Amino acid sequence: VGMMDLNLMTERMQHAIINGQEEAKKLSHQQLSDIHLVSILMNDNESIFPSVTERLNIPKEVLTVEVKNRLEKIPQVYQSASIDSQIYISNELHTILTKANDFLKEWNDSYLSVEHFILASILTKGSFLNEFLHKQNIDYKQVQQIIMEIRGSNTVNTQNPESTYEVL
Repeated sequence: VGMMDLNLMTERMQHAIINGQEEAKKLSHQQLSDIHLVSILMNDNESIFPSVTERLNIPKEVLTVEVKNRLEKIPQVYQSASIDSQIYISNELHTILTKANDFLKEWNDSYLSVEHFILASILTKGSFLNEFLHKQNIDYKQVQQIIMEIRGSNTVNTQNPESTYEVL
């Protein structure tokens, strides 16, 4: 997938992107979107994502239903099996990853991580997390605070920073 260097991401973020692409293909979606990553991350207990939603008191069932509904709204594009179907990054995801990169620099991190993705998503209008959290009356500041609590004073200078975070 263009414009993304997986080597500059944490293992959990790489996992989300690679598996998100698989999911997009399975669902006959032509684009990899933020929602595909959320759908992988929310079930990835090694990532910070489930800890964040838990501390925000978001019931997993609610999130699961919303994610499913959003995925079902994406138009399906059927291509003949012979073409190795190329998956493109949606504009939204492109915007989110660009913003996530700004967080990386701001926080002096070395790798793009799940928490960068979460915060950048919330700040991106039209993204799934932006709309979902708004509906739950959860704002950016609350999420940022929880992420800071989990991260403590750690910086992301390895590809597996979660191992140094407060127990997820």
